[in-house]
Amino acid sequence: MKGLKTGMYYLRTRPAANAIQFTVDKSRLLQQNRKAVDETANEVTKQTEAMLMCSLQNRESCVMCSS
Repeated sequence: MKGLKTGMYYLRTRPAANAIQFTVDKSRLLQQNRKAVDETANEVTKQTEAMLMCSLQNRESCVMCSS
C-alpha cells in the first residue's frame, strides 16, 4: 500500500491498545460539588460578618473596610 490512506483505512484498523474504560459516580460528584459550594458560601458569610462587625465597632481604623 502506497500513497494516501483513506478514512476507511483508519476506521478498519484496530488500535495497538484499548483505551482505559472507567465510570464516574455522579452522586458522589454532586455531593462534592455541593460541599464545595457550601464551604464557599460559609466563608463569604464569615467575611461579610467580620467586615460589618469591624465597621460597626471601629469605623475610623478599620483596615478591612478602608482598602
